[in-house]
Amino acid sequence: MKCQSCGNALHIEEEKCPHCGSGNPYYKKHRQDMHQYRHEFSEVKKDVYKKTGFFTGLTVKISVIAVLITVQLIMLFVYGNAWQISKLWKTYEAKQQLEEHAEVLEKLERERSYTKFAIYYDEKNLSYAEELNEYKIVYRMCCNYRDVYKYLLSFGEEDAYFSKQQRLEYLCESLELIYESMEPDKYSDISWYAAPHKELMEAMKEDIECMLVAYGNITKEEAQKFETLSSGKKRIALERGLGIDEE
Repeated sequence: MKCQSCGNALHIEEEKCPHCGSGNPYYKKHRQDMHQYRHEFSEVKKDVYKKTGFFTGLTVKISVIAVLITVQLIMLFVYGNAWQISKLWKTYEAKQQLEEHAEVLEKLERERSYTKFAIYYDEKNLSYAEELNEYKIVYRMCCNYRDVYKYLLSFGEEDAYFSKQQRLEYLCESLELIYESMEPDKYSDISWYAAPHKELMEAMKEDIECMLVAYGNITKEEAQKFETLSSGKKRIALERGLGIDEE
């Protein structure tokens, strides 16, 4: 702008003309306008910060609640499906080395390592691998054989939890399960009784006869026909041999 007195250049923020000293009629109005502008800007700024802070705080709270709800839903899902999730994971693990597992099972079966067979099958969760289904009955028999061995040995010592009669009951149940597993029924899979598995079953029968003589104190003749005896006669023979018939 120009000075109204001398015509020289004059800035609106200069109170007087630097050339002639005349007063600037727009200076006062400009100062008032700037003061009002700063005041209004300050008020708007405060209002914006206030609202922004409110919505930011609200957003944070909503986000935290949303995360907690999500975590709760995930926990409920996992808890409600824990068995299924565990099954899927064990199935995945069991199928990672199928060829190796099959080789180990075949070797243990050939060596008649009943207890090791059961332990390996359990540790590797092989019941979840359908590809190894043919070993299902062998595994079951190995588990029961392990129990037979354990219960027969237990009669030589005291047990704080189970009486001799209770242990005898478990022993008889395990023996019955082994003998039942040796004969297929209408629900059996033909692969369960393939030649290698039948050979193991016959070997296990002979080993059980030896255990009954050595630890069950029954005669060799009784042991050889033990499988054909009724459940009652099996129990009577073992009670007599183990000396618990009068307990």
